[in-house]
Amino acid sequence: MAQSNPIPHPPSNQPHVEADKVRTLQEFITKPSSNPSQDKDHLVHKNLDAVLKNEMSKAELSDVPLFVEHIFSDKRLGFCVDEVLTALQSSPDPLYRESQWQIHKFAPAGFGVLGQEPACTNFFNAVGAQAALAADLELKRVWHCYWKTPLPGIRVDRMPDAALFDNSPKRTPQDVFKRATQTKQRSRSMRDHRFQTLRATCQVKSKSNLASRARSDLMQEAYFTFSTQCNRRYVLGVSLCDTHAGLSLFDRAGAVHSESFDINVHPDRFIRLIAGLSVTEPAIIGYDPTIETDSSGRPRSIEVGSQRYQIVNTEFVSDMIRGRGTACFHARLGDDEYAIKDSWVNMALKRGEEEMLLAARDVKGVPELVLKADVQIDGQTDSTSWPRECIREPSKGKTAFEQLEVRIHRRFVMRPFASPLVSFKSKLEFLTVLRDAITGGWIDAFPLCQ
Repeated sequence: MAQSNPIPHPPSNQPHVEADKVRTLQEFITKPSSNPSQDKDHLVHKNLDAVLKNEMSKAELSDVPLFVEHIFSDKRLGFCVDEVLTALQSSPDPLYRESQWQIHKFAPAGFGVLGQEPACTNFFNAVGAQAALAADLELKRVWHCYWKTPLPGIRVDRMPDAALFDNSPKRTPQDVFKRATQTKQRSRSMRDHRFQTLRATCQVKSKSNLASRARSDLMQEAYFTFSTQCNRRYVLGVSLCDTHAGLSLFDRAGAVHSESFDINVHPDRFIRLIAGLSVTEPAIIGYDPTIETDSSGRPRSIEVGSQRYQIVNTEFVSDMIRGRGTACFHARLGDDEYAIKDSWVNMALKRGEEEMLLAARDVKGVPELVLKADVQIDGQTDSTSWPRECIREPSKGKTAFEQLEVRIHRRFVMRPFASPLVSFKSKLEFLTVLRDAITGGWIDAFPLCQ
């Protein structure tokens, strides 16, 4: 069957607010991070939908062919999917036979009826466990159902239909498979399950035409994941609408959605999707291996160039998906303390922060730029371009991602470390600092900004 290529739209530089949908505090706010409200009214589901839609304006690619194969290639998986499918079909009690997944073992009425979130969770775990056994790999992650229980870690209630978390080292693939096929998943909260430790989510819908709604829900879950995990390069989400599945990727340049596919018609692609989320290394599902975290997701150290700094505290994490995605850390190297800024820089900008800091290096009160380095992942500069490299526009003779926003993952090490503005004790103290900054020569240091 012929597949059409997606037609991407270049991101707009002009903010666009849907005033009919946003009539509260969000009426003049184009990004969640710009909301001054301490009550976080914009986290209400309907309001956040409108704000995120504006944030992602013209930065989403939909129905991208072979996107699952690009993200979870055989090389990145560490095994041949066709061989695993053959092994699954030849097992004593195969999950896939006669061109059908044996869904009735988990959902007797199928996934085309409401309330199948627990059954879907068991089904995903069974497929992931069998794939791990066939490929002789560790089952690193398993799915849990949170369709009726809010997942902790944020200030509002969100209930992912299925949520992916790290598997216990004690639970073998055999254990997971047995539990998935013999028990009924219940919505429950476990002590170490929080948005801070969430690896991916799935939205389960009863009809195949609800893929758009599923993607919107996945986008909200990605927003909360970015807001609580500062070591995220991108966030992955799965949609299952009846028997049609899809993969969504959210990063600092927008979102990419695979074409929806029937899991019975494309069992190899479905195995690739579920196994990719279950058995691969953390970097492949969107984590930054240059930031070390503890078991609760708190960052402990960060690598900049050839140096590794110990993180004393996380000072700031940007509240957005698309954009710079800035995170600021109070860090230490030996006896010296530094401020480290991690962000995603738009390569279309002619002048960046480095040029500004260097221009003002002799101005009293301006921090000293100690080190600048682009984050390296597997020997390559980390950017938002690689997830889109599978996109082609044959009619134009060039890759479509060249028209899109490209952001490079970059870090700055500066000193001295100072307290953030919000820590001032009074308005007078804050205004005094602003006065000193102006009289200290900031305006003269940046003639281009006047």
